[in-house]
Amino acid sequence: MNNLDRNNLLKRILTAVIAGSAAISLIIFSFHGLFFLTSIIILMSLAEYLILIEAKLTEISSLLVFLSALIALGVTLPEVEQSKFLFRISVSILVLGVPILMTYQLIAHNGHGFDNVMKLWFGLIWLAPSGFFWLVLSQKNNFYNYQIPLGMLFLVWMADTAAYFVGKYLGKHKISEKVSPNKTWEGFIGGILGNLFLAYILETYWTQSFSWYLIGLLTVPIGLIGDLVESMFKRSRNIKDSSGLLPGHGGFLDRFDGFFFVIPFNWVIIQLW
Repeated sequence: MNNLDRNNLLKRILTAVIAGSAAISLIIFSFHGLFFLTSIIILMSLAEYLILIEAKLTEISSLLVFLSALIALGVTLPEVEQSKFLFRISVSILVLGVPILMTYQLIAHNGHGFDNVMKLWFGLIWLAPSGFFWLVLSQKNNFYNYQIPLGMLFLVWMADTAAYFVGKYLGKHKISEKVSPNKTWEGFIGGILGNLFLAYILETYWTQSFSWYLIGLLTVPIGLIGDLVESMFKRSRNIKDSSGLLPGHGGFLDRFDGFFFVIPFNWVIIQLW
């Protein structure tokens, strides 16, 4: 391992320890801690996405997207759920967000804002649901269970970490060299084995009304697709990382690309279980 790889690995580990410890603490602390963490992940990822599509973060359209994402997450707060007024206001803002954005684009771009609307709202539809469902999954019968969101996050991390190290040292067969040249089938198998091991621990100590084995197994291929989709976006813009906010990992989009695909699927699986 050369000095560049060693330094990058050290940055990766240090960032994971610091950011991971903060994330775990917030999730265990309370639902509001999870809400705060989720809001940071979604809003920062949205900011990176908007930069990726060359939108100005301070433009009215971008601010409407941020506001819509935050309100979509806020609907899950106990204070909002228990207040008919707050709930109705929140839903009203979400419903009116689309026509307001379209009206603004119509005026600001003299009738040629269709592409901008599609790009802006695609980012919202892509990123916000994962945060919403992650928050919803943590609550059952008005009771907060930190084990569900934390276990799912652990599985996403394990899949990424196992795939990274197995692929780095044993990987030879590329999955999609043009889209993501570092992804290998050996790493993919490593991710599955790592998640099955972690699922065994979760199944043993964190028994739920669903199967951690199924969630852990599906996290790997679904997370991989999310990773490849985000890589496709970056390739279209000819950039390596969505940002440098997380040293060794890139940006929030880079770190949570699999998460954005996995969590909605988990919600569906648990509803059908």
